[in-house]
Amino acid sequence: MCVLGDSVSEIGSHSLLVDLQIFFGLLGFSLSLVATLMAVSRLRSGAVGKERNLWLAISIATVLLVAINLWIALAASRYPASPVALFASGAMGIIILTLLVGIRLAVLIIDEALRREADLSEARQALSDHESGLQKLVAQRTQSLRKEISERREIQKKLHDWNRQRERELAMAGRVQQALLPDIQSPDFCSTQLVYQPYAEVSGDTYMFACDDNQLSLVLADAMGHGVPAALVTQVIQTQFLRMGVETPGDAMFSQLNDSLVRGAQVTYATASHLRVCRDGQAFFTSAGAPSLFIWRAATQAVEVVDGSGFPLGMFDDASSEYRVHALQLAPGDKLLLYTDGLSELKTSAGAHIGEEGLLAWFRQTAHASAAEIQQQVRNVLIGRDSIYQRNDDATLAVLEYAGKRP
Repeated sequence: MCVLGDSVSEIGSHSLLVDLQIFFGLLGFSLSLVATLMAVSRLRSGAVGKERNLWLAISIATVLLVAINLWIALAASRYPASPVALFASGAMGIIILTLLVGIRLAVLIIDEALRREADLSEARQALSDHESGLQKLVAQRTQSLRKEISERREIQKKLHDWNRQRERELAMAGRVQQALLPDIQSPDFCSTQLVYQPYAEVSGDTYMFACDDNQLSLVLADAMGHGVPAALVTQVIQTQFLRMGVETPGDAMFSQLNDSLVRGAQVTYATASHLRVCRDGQAFFTSAGAPSLFIWRAATQAVEVVDGSGFPLGMFDDASSEYRVHALQLAPGDKLLLYTDGLSELKTSAGAHIGEEGLLAWFRQTAHASAAEIQQQVRNVLIGRDSIYQRNDDATLAVLEYAGKRP
């Protein structure tokens, strides 16, 4: 009875081992098959590159596990079961379960990596598109700048050529203007010296001179501003002066000049001073808004100032009656100084004009010299290259020294 009981117990135990071994084998087979299907599904979903190689390796491994677990389940029904075989099949199931968990984790990791890789790829593509757009924009801007620079250079070249042409024309106009100016002569009864210094190529200052054996006539005129418009006005004045004789009084001369300028289409005017000196020492001064006349008396060593009067030429059409002639009597050695306002507007280093008072003070200091020496002083001290004064306008000055009546 004992032997029979032991036999039944052994048979029951053997049957349980077989069943467990078959169970674990089928469980491993099922888990391996699920892992294989997951790997095949990932392969069919379009994995490429390194991801495809990974899932292909996982598929091969799970297929081998499917085969192994199927063999374990079949072998359990044909061969005697043992605790070692049961442990092996159970361990195999645990390994497969662990593999499934690993596969799941791998799926999550790979998906996250792929997502990040996709984000990075999109970022790289966006950056590439942005760089490409920037390059195109830079290329377009560079081309636009090159075109603009080329156009500006062309404009600058045209402006440069135009300026050179204008400079040549102005230089020619200046030469023509100076060629039309009369020569200054010194009759035996009066030494005459003149300084004429344009500010630019053409001048708004001009002078007219005429003389005979008994008298001389001198006019200094200053058109408003300087440059071509002022130069044209001076030519009108000079042309009108040439039509008149040396004996024409200053008031009659300025009246006619004023009428000519008023009738013209110009929108400018001119100041002028007229001086007529006769052999017998009589002198006549007329001003059309010009600076004062300075007279240095040799007998008293003093300077007299004859104020200008009258309206500038071309300003009013009824100004003819305003031009008044100042009659003067000169003695031998007396000196007369006429000038345009370019001299009184000389600026000191502090930026202030020397004005009529400053010019008068300078004349008092130099009037004892000869007319030629005074002219040289003007060139050297007042308007010369080494002068301490700054000039911003045309400058004209005349010095006359009366020598006395001679037979």
